[in-house]
Amino acid sequence: MKNKMRLLVVMLALALALSFATSAAAEDKEGSPFKELVLKVMGVSKKTVEKEVNAVGRGIKKGADVVVEEAKDVGKLATGDVSKTKDVLVKPVTGTAEMVGETAHDVINAPIEAGKEVTKEETK
Repeated sequence: MKNKMRLLVVMLALALALSFATSAAAEDKEGSPFKELVLKVMGVSKKTVEKEVNAVGRGIKKGADVVVEEAKDVGKLATGDVSKTKDVLVKPVTGTAEMVGETAHDVINAPIEAGKEVTKEETK
């Protein structure tokens, strides 16, 4: 039960981050002065923000996939397929750990990848 609650909290946090990033992207088209100020103060490029948003989006999708698989496995277990018992217990933990690890890795590497892309664009 605790694992499902943790997964729910992680999914909620990722959903909030994605909604903030999406609204920030929408404001970007309008030229939000507040967003520009935050980006300047934090020293974050638009390319970095784009990379981070993409990383979080992939993390949310992977988290949703974990939840869907868990629901399928629970359904099979409920219909008498006891071979899914291990999957019901293990897959959510490993799936969530992989999702969090991959998302953290991608978000941490976003500034590096953005810098590489900006450098490539500048040298053209």
